[in-house]
Amino acid sequence: MSSRLALCLVLTFAVALSGCSALFGTEGIGEDRETVTAVSVPPPTESGSEPASSGAAAQVQNATGVEQPRYLSLSPTCKRPPGLVIHIQVEALRNNNPSTDEGIATVWRFAAPSNKAATGPYKAFVELIRARYQPLLVAESISYGPITREGDQVRRNVTTTTDNSTTSYEWSLTRQSEPPYEGCWMATGVS
Repeated sequence: MSSRLALCLVLTFAVALSGCSALFGTEGIGEDRETVTAVSVPPPTESGSEPASSGAAAQVQNATGVEQPRYLSLSPTCKRPPGLVIHIQVEALRNNNPSTDEGIATVWRFAAPSNKAATGPYKAFVELIRARYQPLLVAESISYGPITREGDQVRRNVTTTTDNSTTSYEWSLTRQSEPPYEGCWMATGVS
């Protein structure tokens, strides 16, 4: 292979990869560009109780019957960019185990304190997700819109497709200013 062809291939590959940051919302957010390390999956909890946050890793079938890693043990850290936080919440819902609601527990952990105050206790949050966000629990495919950022607030449209039905949601995140989550991106609402 000539050096000219090799250089063209390397440049093509680099250009193709440069657009990947749009998926996770890291464009223009230099301070948030850090590696994310996976953590273990929490053990199942008693239905309606506060979710646990540690345990062993697991592989399960998602709504489409495909085995894949779960997003169940992840908790907010200030190293995750907002696009990744949205992605974690969406995938946790898609991979929710209906008997333990571990995916919903993950979404709860990423909910801002103001969001938790508005929805009520964890049990009410689970009921809300099951009643109003069912398409996220059974989505066959997901598409993400561009991230809109205004200061410490981010919005992103997420569209689900299920059996020829399409539902769109707008995820809202805010960088928290109070401990213990100061500096972390957390969900303030999904409409």
